[in-house]
Amino acid sequence: YKFFDGVFATSKVESSILSILHSENLNFLVTNKITSQIVVNLTENSPLLGLRDGVLIATVSMYYGIDLSKITSKSISKTGNIILITLPQPEELDFSVDPSSFRYITKISGLNTIMDYVMNRNIDTDLRLQLKVTAEKFFKDNKLYPSSSDIIYRLNSYFAPLTQSFN
Repeated sequence: YKFFDGVFATSKVESSILSILHSENLNFLVTNKITSQIVVNLTENSPLLGLRDGVLIATVSMYYGIDLSKITSKSISKTGNIILITLPQPEELDFSVDPSSFRYITKISGLNTIMDYVMNRNIDTDLRLQLKVTAEKFFKDNKLYPSSSDIIYRLNSYFAPLTQSFN
């Protein structure tokens, strides 16, 4: 049996190449992470070219909060022992897509396939380009963005134990 071990032995080499594309210091106070599955639909129907129809389903995340780098010296005032910091308005801080969640369903006629090739178009790319706009509209229409008053309430609740320790 030792003969077979040597004959059928295999050698396996794995390698990984990692590189940092970008490193950036951020001054974000993330108050909300909104994650949803978004469906983008694109339909083009031409009597000459036929049908060009596609659906993209993907999971996206929106990070919402306060960009602390927008605090300026004009945002800070002091009266006696009180320091008042006026925070910038909450906003979208980052938007990310889980690429492993992409699911495509496409139907394209033969002439549209030729036209896409000639025009250097791709229905998958067209769908991905609409993903963020569709997600933002969905979040807004369904009132998923937190209100400024909600964020202020949460921040005040968070800092309440800290302020009580100074009294």
